[in-house]
Amino acid sequence: MTPHRLLAALLALAGPALPLPAAANEVLSRTEVAIDWPSAQAEAAAAPQARATADAFAQAAGANGVRLPVLLLPVEEWGMPRFVHQTQAYAAAYRLEGAQLSVLGWRSAIEASGALTLHHDVQGYESIGDGADYSLVRHGASYVLRLTCDEPLTDPRCIEPAFLSGAAAALVSAGGSEK
Repeated sequence: MTPHRLLAALLALAGPALPLPAAANEVLSRTEVAIDWPSAQAEAAAAPQARATADAFAQAAGANGVRLPVLLLPVEEWGMPRFVHQTQAYAAAYRLEGAQLSVLGWRSAIEASGALTLHHDVQGYESIGDGADYSLVRHGASYVLRLTCDEPLTDPRCIEPAFLSGAAAALVSAGGSEK
């Protein structure tokens, strides 16, 4: 994913000025979710070694200006990601052999005045054609690990949920701020 596509994806997730499609009788709006900062801080304190390198990266990348817990993969194992952010959202992209893994986080939820008619239930793991998504909520914020593969029909990382669930388990708190 190019930096421009990464930024476009981030803006699509968090941009409050973007119109949202809705049925004729529905009004959609974005609302800021409450973050459980004490649990985020406790999680960060529980993994000080993994967090040390992530903290250095987060500070250099400006992740402490993000108003949600920034979850990243351990730099020692996954390398340094490309990182873009806004106040309410961020994206970190990791280049892998034959694939790319992006960690997307945001602090807003879409609310509808009625039942959404063009929506599906979000599950932890979902195939997306050229890869797969793994969705989770942690500390009140929403996150998606998006894997795109050069060979999505044969690469086991894009076919089976084990790779993405393992990556989700490896996420460490690496910044973010209440203010």
